[in-house]
Amino acid sequence: MKRVLVVAATLSVTSGLATVPAAAADDWVKGGIKAKHSRTAYSDQEEGRARLYIYWNGTKVAIKGTVKNTSTDTYAFMQIRYQVYTGGKWRWHGRSNLGKVTPARGTGHLSLHRATHPTRYVQMRVCAQGLPGSGLGGKCMDWA
Repeated sequence: MKRVLVVAATLSVTSGLATVPAAAADDWVKGGIKAKHSRTAYSDQEEGRARLYIYWNGTKVAIKGTVKNTSTDTYAFMQIRYQVYTGGKWRWHGRSNLGKVTPARGTGHLSLHRATHPTRYVQMRVCAQGLPGSGLGGKCMDWA
């Protein structure tokens, strides 16, 4: 079976943001920030691997990343979660269902996006889900 890469994260793979719950829909726009700090979050499993590059200056945050599909019978995808400050409170938000990359063992690139609200605690993980008819289930790695 052909494998399709699904990036379930914050951003779209190549063109804009994907549809998400209303609470998280306006959290990110294309662009960067003047960062003082950075870190790279890594998440790997047999079916896929992901890298999220996180840049910040206080609560101003920007991210970009990649997801690599390493199997032929599952979807590999990245999830991210983060806290945003809105309405006087910190709240957890997340993003998913960003796009597909083919052929099997393809790589998805998450373009640089910046947060539209004060943001902190950005985390990511790679997950995999079996293709329909494969008999395989799904699994996610720990948050990184």
